[in-house]
Amino acid sequence: MSDAPWKFVPSSLHGSSLPSSVNFIFRLLWLIESMWIVVVPGICAVSSVAVYRKTKSPYYSLLTTVCCGVLWLTSRYFILGRVPHFLTPQYKECANVVRVLLHNVRTLLKEKYSYKYPLIVNLGVLLRYFSTREYEHEDDCQIDANLAYKLRRYMDFSAASYGVLFYPKHAKSSFQRILASTRNNIGSFTTTVSVNVISEMTGITPNKIVMTQLKGENPLRPGYYICVDDATRSVVLVIRGTLTLSDALTDITCLNKEFLGGIAHHGISVSAEAIYDEIRVILEKQLEHTGYDLVMCGHSLGAGTAVLLTLYLLENRDKLSGVLRNVDISCYAYAPPPVFNIAGERPAIWKEKIITIVNGTDIIPRASLANAYTLLLQMQYVEKLEVSLWERCSLIMEKKTDRLELLMEGLDDYLEQTRSTRRDEVFSRLSHVGRVLWIKRLPRGSAKGAVLLKQSPGEWEKSFIDFRMLADHWPHDYQKTLERFIHDESSESAS
Repeated sequence: MSDAPWKFVPSSLHGSSLPSSVNFIFRLLWLIESMWIVVVPGICAVSSVAVYRKTKSPYYSLLTTVCCGVLWLTSRYFILGRVPHFLTPQYKECANVVRVLLHNVRTLLKEKYSYKYPLIVNLGVLLRYFSTREYEHEDDCQIDANLAYKLRRYMDFSAASYGVLFYPKHAKSSFQRILASTRNNIGSFTTTVSVNVISEMTGITPNKIVMTQLKGENPLRPGYYICVDDATRSVVLVIRGTLTLSDALTDITCLNKEFLGGIAHHGISVSAEAIYDEIRVILEKQLEHTGYDLVMCGHSLGAGTAVLLTLYLLENRDKLSGVLRNVDISCYAYAPPPVFNIAGERPAIWKEKIITIVNGTDIIPRASLANAYTLLLQMQYVEKLEVSLWERCSLIMEKKTDRLELLMEGLDDYLEQTRSTRRDEVFSRLSHVGRVLWIKRLPRGSAKGAVLLKQSPGEWEKSFIDFRMLADHWPHDYQKTLERFIHDESSESAS
């Protein structure tokens, strides 16, 4: 970052050579992503021949070719983005961090982990045990109407960043707008689709979307867009979650690096640095022009990036230039992974300005290396239970869980005994920043649609899995949960 106080310094791992195994993995990932562009034309040719043989009509065959061609263009320019140059500096940095991570994991596994029973069975026993957890509701925690409105609205902004791939119902009107415009060429196809989907899902006009960068061509560069929201009087930076293989590489670049006097997720902190460098001038221009507040939001990977970027701006006010020095800054993070930790007491402004929302049993807010290590220890405990394979399967299938709970009574003591200082050195714990709202959607027919849950001390530093841990992570599920929760809050206020 040329003239920013937060200057990007390349990782010390960046210059190291890539081992052949890691090199092969990255070539394979790149090949899978790029092969889609070869596969679609093949599908186009096969489909055309099949239709012609079935109908004996060249017109239907031509129509099939056109449809497949449109599919090829959308996958080439919109869904995947342009194929990145192989092993850019960002790819190399990810590869080197992953290499160190794999070495650490391999060292730990060599020490003491061996399994007699199938891992899937032991995992099933853990799932069954965790499914018996009873949740306590927050009875005295009220959310004011203004905050509730913002929670729902910024979730819509975050969801819109995924485009028609996650929300196909908006595709028809978006493509109608594109076809109606004669000014757009294929070079702006991605931007045009993105802008129209965002407009459809958020209700803002396309001219209020001042910047889009949603292709996701390289790791350590998640997609994002900037818009002006007159309804909340804010300039909104929306950072997209994991959508491409490049985003997935950012996720797994998860060793820690120094950040603001503490430690942070390597890939996400570098992503925040890169985005800040790209948008600082545009943000300052829009904030100065509108006089609005600055809001950053996102889902999953995007939420973690928004949190770290907000932290930097809050902690470096005196070093910033222009309007960023005095503007009101806030962050709404939906389903972020744990991204930061620091010793000592945290500033009160973090809790005021950064709000994290967790939906039910979503696994991503607990997804850290330290928690993964804890899960491994839990699997070891299940492995050492003196029950046969058949009995383990019975524990998974039985409706009553009394026997299972009795067998798992010693789990917490086992974890305390087996945790070593080595884990803390290799996999230091990361946590959430700011205020965390844990919302759970209740079954239909319940007195309430959704409730706030109580959080035990260190709640997000515990390994926990559930049958809905992936379903609860989808942005659409967050939208539904917030919609029910806000409806309940407004009903109570009215009564």
